[in-house]
Amino acid sequence: MYSLEAEEISEFDENSILSLFSIPPNFSLNKERFTDLWKMHPPRHKIQMYGKDIEVYRYSLSFNIDDEAYPIGEDEEGWFVDWIQDLRTFVEKTFFIKVNTVYINWYEDGKASIAKHRDAECVPYTSVVGFNFGASRVMRFGKFESLLTKRIDKSFPARKFTMKNNSMYLMETVDESMNGFQEGYWHEVPKTSTISLHPYAGIKRISVTFRLI
Repeated sequence: MYSLEAEEISEFDENSILSLFSIPPNFSLNKERFTDLWKMHPPRHKIQMYGKDIEVYRYSLSFNIDDEAYPIGEDEEGWFVDWIQDLRTFVEKTFFIKVNTVYINWYEDGKASIAKHRDAECVPYTSVVGFNFGASRVMRFGKFESLLTKRIDKSFPARKFTMKNNSMYLMETVDESMNGFQEGYWHEVPKTSTISLHPYAGIKRISVTFRLI
């Protein structure tokens, strides 16, 4: 079991807390493994918008951790499956939560983004843990007007945090018997024209998120 001390804590309400941490060194990605994982990204997918197929600029993939085979590009060095399993154990034992699904996003440059959303597919009242690799990107968080709407609560000032290489965050629902982070708040990775070059990732970023679905 790991004992982590949060580098930053932001309380959104008494049941919804965002905490930022550094990743223990044995779970971080070095240059070789970052490059390997980048090569595993799937083709860009399309969504229906106004009756047209629109290609999403960001690469993304979601899968169940317990599946016998992961639908991801070739793992030439043979480390990825063990790494995911070890990360899952680390998440569950460190934060005393259950997770069963991984969601990976590959951000090629500042045009790659994800709009305001809640992780609505999660089991209600559960927490989400995300890992950040490569170039730093800003994540913004804010509040919805209510549980039944996607309307933004403009009276609640948005908060932004820089997600750095080999860092992690916990979107925590403290009491899992009541509404928490995913029920009340949105998050996004906005587009940007300014990204500081990372020594080996350049302007590329990969996020790996664990959740219970």
